[in-house]
Parts: sequence; structure tokens; C-alpha cells
Amino acid sequence: MRIFFLIIIFILPFNSAQAAAQGENIARMAQELDRLQARLDSVRVQMLALSAQVDSLAAVITAQKRRGSASFLEQRSLADNLQHSQDLAAKLQRTQEQEAGLEDSLRLTAGNVLEKVNAQIAELTRQAEASDADDSPAGDAVLKRDLEAALRLRARCQALTSTAPAVVQLRDVRIEPGEGQESLQQKSDVLLDQADRLRALAGQARVKVDDLRDELDMRQRLQDFVSDLRLFDPASEAVGDAPQAVGSAENLSAADRVNLSFGKSSSLPGSFLTQGVSWPTNIAELSEADLQQWIQRLQANEKQWAAQADSLHAVARQIQESIDKKP
Repeated sequence: MRIFFLIIIFILPFNSAQAAAQGENIARMAQELDRLQARLDSVRVQMLALSAQVDSLAAVITAQKRRGSASFLEQRSLADNLQHSQDLAAKLQRTQEQEAGLEDSLRLTAGNVLEKVNAQIAELTRQAEASDADDSPAGDAVLKRDLEAALRLRARCQALTSTAPAVVQLRDVRIEPGEGQESLQQKSDVLLDQADRLRALAGQARVKVDDLRDELDMRQRLQDFVSDLRLFDPASEAVGDAPQAVGSAENLSAADRVNLSFGKSSSLPGSFLTQGVSWPTNIAELSEADLQQWIQRLQANEKQWAAQADSLHAVARQIQESIDKKP
């Protein structure tokens, strides 16, 4: 019995210290993002002020030009304002570059924090599962508190890093009878480039599906241990105007896919229409039903984009074969 009590005495301080360290680590990561966000917000305030000055000075310069340059003083004033306008524009450009750099830094930091907080959540979940067999309300309360803090930080990082992919720019390509080899080669290269872009987009969709599945798995594991279940299943954002049968590529709305229309010149492709990409960027705010629907939609998009890439590649190969056959 004495040995048992000694074990309890040594274990409880260790668990308490471990829990405190975990909570401090989560708070420290959140503060790191806070500092970057504060700097970014400050730069954006400066940008707004500079933009207002540039616009105001531009209006003054326009009015001066309309009045003409009747006197030396007016000409000097206009020249000074023009120089000041250039200085302000240069300063605004530098501030915009600073904003872009801070945005990249914040996004990169959020990505690094996301990896760490995911590991923290995995450890907290393991502890929660291990302590489930014990009757320790105080310990459970600490675990739940730390889990909720980690999940809030995770959601914040997801919002900063889960940006939608860039719209695929598909150039207009039309093959006319009698085109020369150089022109055909250029158009073949364009088609191959577009095929690569669509394949990359399909790959991004595949990675996002894995992210959504990981999110579902995490929620299922944690739902027994986190008190605030609204953190997991808020009905705040649906997929939007998602069709009823999202598993079929044909049922996806035009705004959610890249459409290609083919011309009839020599049975080769004509104009390519570029559409935006529908993408889940706020995973933490999606309900479980919405996550399942997004998984189906992205799988359909991945299949369609891969098929379009294969089609473009095949057409490029036809063009290349026609070039090789020419004398």
C-alpha cells in the first residue's frame, strides 16, 4: 500500500506539469500568430492611409492641370505635387510589398504551427483515451480545456493556409488548316502546359480530400472528450449551391469546374473557357455532412480535371504527329 501511494505522489505532479506545459505550448503558438497578425494589420492601416493620400493628391493634380499653368507659382506647385505623388506611389508600392511578405510569413508560420498543433492534438487525444478509464474529473477538465484551445488554434491555422488554388488560365487555341510547323509546335506546347495545370489541380483536389477525411477522423475521435461539440458540427456554412448528386461530374455546376469547348477546325480543339474553382477554405466551420459532400464534389472534380488533362495531352500528341509527318 505504501508503494502504491508513493507511485501516486510521483505520477500526479508529473501529469500536472505535463498538462501545464501543453497548455503553455498551445498559448505560445497562438501568440506567435498574434504578433504576425498585428504587424500585418498595422501595415494594412498604413496602406489605407497612403491610398487615401494618393487619391486626394491625384484629385488636386487633376484640378491644377485643368486650370492650366498661368503663373510660375502654379507651375511650381504642380511640379511639387507631381513629385510628391510619385513619392507617395513609391511608398505605397513598398508597403504593398511589405504586406505581401507578411502575408507569406503568416501563411508559412500558420503551416508550421498547424503541423505542431496536429501533433499536440494527437497526444492530447491519446491522453484523453487513456484517462477515460480513470475516474479523474479534474484531469479530464484540463484535457478538454487544452483540446478545445488546440482545436481553436488548428481552425485558425486552417483558415490561414487553406487558400483556394489559383484559377487555371486556359488560353484560346484554335488550329486552322494549312498552319505552319512553328505555329503548330507553339500550340502543342500550350496544350501540354494546360494539361499539366489541370493535372496539378487534380492533385490538389486529391490532397484536399485527404485533409477533409483527416478532419472527419479527428472529430469522430474527439467527440467523446470535448465538451463544446458546436466546435465540431456548426451549421454555419454549407457547400453552397451544391447539386443533389455531387458524385457525378456531369452534375457539377459550371462555376465549379473548368469547362472546355472544342472547335471543328481539322477536328482539333478550339476555344477554351476558363472557370473558377469551388474550394472548401474554412474546414473547421463545416459540418460533418458538408465535409462528406465536399469530399464527393472534389473527387468528381479530380476525375474530370484528370480526364480533361488526358484529352488535351492526346490532342497535343496528334498535333506533334502531324508536324512529324510534314516534309
